[in-house]
Amino acid sequence: MNDFGQILQTINTASLAAFGALARLLSQKEKTAVRISNILSGCFVAAFSGVLAYFISEYFAFDTNLSYILSGICGWLGPQALDTFAVAIMKKAGIEVPKPSEAPKPSEVPKPSEVPKPSEVPKSSEVPKSSNETHKKKSE
Repeated sequence: MNDFGQILQTINTASLAAFGALARLLSQKEKTAVRISNILSGCFVAAFSGVLAYFISEYFAFDTNLSYILSGICGWLGPQALDTFAVAIMKKAGIEVPKPSEAPKPSEVPKPSEVPKPSEVPKSSEVPKSSNETHKKKSE
């Protein structure tokens, strides 16, 4: 497939995923005030997750129609689809996925003013060795 065809498929996929977000918004039982900013941000997140789903399905050589279906579903899911992708990729990479109960609370996350600047971080030669390393050297 040429570059133009790939770009066209990606645009189709993003559009389909954005329609998934619109369908979800219109089907909500709780009718709240609809703002254009909410619609646009929801469509943007849906398009992003739908395109990711499309690329993943292309990687696994799914049928094109199935790729579009998955893109629409991921558009419907929006941020939940992105969370699912992130967890799957972290597990595949061997990175331990924290449980929601282990996630830091907002009050525990340091404020930008509390994070040390690179010039304030000690160099590796200045960092004291851990007690385990000191203990190993003494026992040898």
